[in-house]
Amino acid sequence: MKVRRSYLAVPAAILLFALLFVGCNDNSLITEPESGLSVKAALEKITYEDEAVNSFEPNFNEEDAMNILGSGLAKTIYPLRVGQVIHLVERDLQIEYGADTALGTLTKRFEGELLILGALQDSTNVPDTLVKKPFTTVMTRKIKYERVDSTGDNLVDWKIIGMSLPEAGTSTDNIAITKITLTTLEGNSITITSPNDFFFDLGRRLMTGEQAMMGGNPGYGQNSGMGMHGNNQNNGGQHNYNNGNAYGNRGMYGMIPYIRKREPITITVEVKSIYEEPDFVAVTHGASIINKGNRVKERFELIDTQFDGVYYIRTYEKTIITNTMPGFMHAVVNMLPQGVIKDTDTPVEEKTWGIPYLIQ
Repeated sequence: MKVRRSYLAVPAAILLFALLFVGCNDNSLITEPESGLSVKAALEKITYEDEAVNSFEPNFNEEDAMNILGSGLAKTIYPLRVGQVIHLVERDLQIEYGADTALGTLTKRFEGELLILGALQDSTNVPDTLVKKPFTTVMTRKIKYERVDSTGDNLVDWKIIGMSLPEAGTSTDNIAITKITLTTLEGNSITITSPNDFFFDLGRRLMTGEQAMMGGNPGYGQNSGMGMHGNNQNNGGQHNYNNGNAYGNRGMYGMIPYIRKREPITITVEVKSIYEEPDFVAVTHGASIINKGNRVKERFELIDTQFDGVYYIRTYEKTIITNTMPGFMHAVVNMLPQGVIKDTDTPVEEKTWGIPYLIQ
């Protein structure tokens, strides 16, 4: 019996050797371990694949000239639909490192076309001409990271714990968005005056679901813990951050505004403009990375105008209704002078802020 076992062992050994030889020579089976990524490469990968961070673009890139819900436009070239198509042409992530934290500045440059679908005669609502205007816009936002483990795999050890609002625009000082306020149905609000200095806390990604629902705040520095409870403001470094949220113990996921399905949210926008004619201010919302079919564009209503001797200071307001699709999204507020959409020869001037939120 010992002899028979030894004969059987020979072909088995040969087979094992052959498999090892083939495996060692098949380059497709050789993969570099994820833990081999540097901190810089890991943070870039985490950022470029993060759903919350990248949910801005599905509403920034409208992909077509969109119907405008709300009040009609004052028509000269009679625009019926306005939208924009943008293409990412360059991105860069600059990172400042601390011992166990990091702060990234994400910059993206887009080439775009503003699409104005309109009618040549005021007496018809049938579009008969499409105007395309090229433009370049640059988006910036800040991202906070923290080392949460020491496994040696930087994709596991580092997490995004906070992000600012994205701010984009063409290179012009003629127009600007200066303040945005979000107000819930209950009357609670958040006011933002500097989008790249205002951070929504994502630290609750590190908590269990039960901890997050209990309204605990992990507390990541001065600019963290912003919930829609009371009047939370960011005004040139004057912070009033109240932990909590608009819905008591229901909590908010990661302190990004947690909004219910079919929930009304009022957005108040303050702008400044050198142009006497009121601006075209609209919000695009409802699209996520997974589902872009619910994208909606709505125009703001002008509620106040003042003149400071140089700029017209205007306040616009719109109440939007969230859709029923869960996920991370951005409400993208866009500002254009009226001349841009009413005159085929006027170049594009545009300013944009994005407001992240979560429907769950």
